[in-house]
Amino acid sequence: RHADDKDAQKEQLNAHVLLLENLFVLIAGLKAYKARGCKPYFVPTLETYLDHANAIQRKVMRAYLKDVLQRPMGKLVGFFDTVDRCLAAKKDPLATSNLGKSPLKKVIQAHSGSNMRENIKQLSKRVDKHFINEPRLRPIIWQAITDDMLSNYQRVVTLLARAYKSTNLSLDFTQTDLKRWLSER
Repeated sequence: RHADDKDAQKEQLNAHVLLLENLFVLIAGLKAYKARGCKPYFVPTLETYLDHANAIQRKVMRAYLKDVLQRPMGKLVGFFDTVDRCLAAKKDPLATSNLGKSPLKKVIQAHSGSNMRENIKQLSKRVDKHFINEPRLRPIIWQAITDDMLSNYQRVVTLLARAYKSTNLSLDFTQTDLKRWLSER
């Protein structure tokens, strides 16, 4: 069953890659057609298609990012999603067995600076492999990944300071480190 789940995830990821590539080509083609001076009566229809294609592209991009960021940050983000829900329910995460100091320590150790740097290198290789057929899309995808990872980092640091201040635990890398690793691509 686990192998079936992995195969399904892989197929889903491949579908996202194909959709992103096809949408990129479609949008570029529609924009080029519009820029070349299409007939004025085509413009409203063309803009409708562009808006629709852009909306689908944003949706597929979010799904792709969620899938590819599972490996480098999945457990960390998942842990702090649970912390966030716990805080929203006005509960103390430290008093919850699966969110206490020991589980927090394990999550932080699993996401050490050296692990994150290596995971980012592997992620870069995966993105290059995914978009080998459409290299113009790679910088766009990588920028979205960078933005998402930095946003997740900031959210984790904020929740860590808010919910676990008394533990004196923190990530062993900074936002500057993360930016540097993401730019080493």
